[in-house]
Amino acid sequence: MAGHGHIVSPFAATMVTWDLRLVVVVATALAVLATYLTTSLQSRLLRGTKGEPPPVPYWVPFVGNTASFALNTERYIKGLL
Repeated sequence: MAGHGHIVSPFAATMVTWDLRLVVVVATALAVLATYLTTSLQSRLLRGTKGEPPPVPYWVPFVGNTASFALNTERYIKGLL
């Protein structure tokens, strides 16, 4: 039982938990997709800038390409060239 005389069923409590999880998953997916689209667009627009290396698109905000670089540095650098 919840406060004020309201009865909350276990099913309703479970649905609230799932709704919160769904919101977190969707928000995370949107952030990752928006990051990739933004960095991909920047990479295409700034590719011809002289004296500056082109930005490399990435999926995870604030992490960038750290995992790709750390796991397979040679392949990552070859992919840039």
